[in-house]
Amino acid sequence: MSVNSPIYLLSRMQSDSVVIISYYDRRPISNLIGLLNSMRSFDAGVSYDTCIVVNRTSDKKIALGSQFNSLKVLYRHNVGMNIGAWNHGWRSCIGYENVLFLQDDCYIAKDGWLQTINEKLSCAEIGLIGEAANTGWDIPWSELRVREANLGLPEHTLDGKSANRVDVYLDFLSRNEILSGDTGYHMRSLVWASKTTTLKKIGGFPQGRNYGECVAAEIAVTKQIQELGLKVENVSGSDFSYIRHLEWNQDYPGGPFSKNPVVAHQLDKLRKENARLTEQLESRRKPVSKFVKRLVRQTES
Repeated sequence: MSVNSPIYLLSRMQSDSVVIISYYDRRPISNLIGLLNSMRSFDAGVSYDTCIVVNRTSDKKIALGSQFNSLKVLYRHNVGMNIGAWNHGWRSCIGYENVLFLQDDCYIAKDGWLQTINEKLSCAEIGLIGEAANTGWDIPWSELRVREANLGLPEHTLDGKSANRVDVYLDFLSRNEILSGDTGYHMRSLVWASKTTTLKKIGGFPQGRNYGECVAAEIAVTKQIQELGLKVENVSGSDFSYIRHLEWNQDYPGGPFSKNPVVAHQLDKLRKENARLTEQLESRRKPVSKFVKRLVRQTES
């Protein structure tokens, strides 16, 4: 029986909300279990159902443990990465008003996480919300093309030849008849949430055939929402307020979130080393200062 058979469709149980989690079966299952545990540890504020969509590379089923036996798990071929899994998930979950999309390496960080999301989605002008808008791309495409010119990325090609990533993304938008808008602003596909009615209006999420097109698909969804005249915004005024992601860490407590935890760790070591050297310097200044003062007194006398 095909994993895409209608028998796998999940009808609404007791809630108006469903959380759809993408999971790639070559990644550690511990991240997914950690997310599920965090969802139970923090009060969502509203009821919800959960559906896990596995991007599979084998026929082996995932083992979550008996505590998660009630969760719905769907299996599909690994096409379109997490956005492809999300697209399969919401189409398979019938009758829900709000849909929250998560990657398996997300984790909940605060009570009221789903209630806050649903309250923001209730605003008629909101089409898509997330936890990390790419404001660094909120500049004209022509400027982005110049800025990204020397950055070579895998599977970013046009006509079989390596190309500027901006041109790859604009080509994907054009082929899918999606307006690019004036800038590259978009919501990163780490955490997304939208109303089912909005998802139906845009016809679901486009799917990339390779890494470059999957990045383009991330941008494309924001552009589709904006074409409807709706806003794409963070859940709150700052990044990762309620839901965080393992690959994005703060450079220092209370600081901005960096994508590279290795860099964050190195910066922390440098700050500690700088503090140590500063302390050493201050300790050496004190005796020197006392010597200078004594010498001045002797000279004056």
